[in-house]
Amino acid sequence: QYALRYFVFGSAENNSSWLKSLKFCLRQTFKLYFYEKIEKHQKDTSL
Repeated sequence: QYALRYFVFGSAENNSSWLKSLKFCLRQTFKLYFYEKIEKHQKDTSL
């Protein structure tokens, strides 16, 4: 899990453009996933 986070959120100067695009897409996916989980948790706790 930590290695995946390091890969996705870490940046390197020698990343190729497709790798940068891949990391960007993965970051967006992770953000949406975490927002959905947080939102669901907040709804569950407010009931």
